[in-house]
Amino acid sequence: MIKRRRPKQHSRIIKTSKGLKKILVNKGVKYSKKKRLKRGPTVTKRERKVFNHLSNPKHFSTEYGGVIDFDKKGRIESFAVIPGRKWDVDIPDDYEVKFHTHPSNYIDPPSPEDIIALLSDKKQQAEVVFRDGTIFIVNRTPKTFRLEKLGEKAYTKILTKAFNETRGKDWDNRYKDRLEQLGFQVIIDKNKNKAINIPVRAKD
Repeated sequence: MIKRRRPKQHSRIIKTSKGLKKILVNKGVKYSKKKRLKRGPTVTKRERKVFNHLSNPKHFSTEYGGVIDFDKKGRIESFAVIPGRKWDVDIPDDYEVKFHTHPSNYIDPPSPEDIIALLSDKKQQAEVVFRDGTIFIVNRTPKTFRLEKLGEKAYTKILTKAFNETRGKDWDNRYKDRLEQLGFQVIIDKNKNKAINIPVRAKD
């Protein structure tokens, strides 16, 4: 037996003897955001070991980056790895998911430039950063449209301020909170030995 959810609150226009009338259906029925979120494509425990290795400062002192393609079932179909420089790496546009590493022993969350790269590439759904096994996933949402409308100069200033003002103790989580206030969805996962879901739309 398939259980169906009761439709949420909505308006409907019906015919009556006096003409058309707008009524409210299922008043008070709402869905939480958590229920609407779907699990995205998966980086398995085995696949995550590759990214853990690339972001391990004991092995690499320069950034590596690349792109990840998922199939419709949410499995990694292919990914490319591009060597970069100490503080940056050039990644081609036109991909839904880009990743790069921060090979540092110091707490180093995604930089303002990383978030700006996400906003400036309309086809990119998520910015993924690996730092010695820790994974940061930053997604744009409908709420970030307000930030984008301000223009690159304005949102660069806002993101740089958020990055600098949260430095210090518990930087990762304080910066995460600030990005979420700006409308982003942010995931930080420090368990390097488990699979991780990336909340994006899987395509061919």
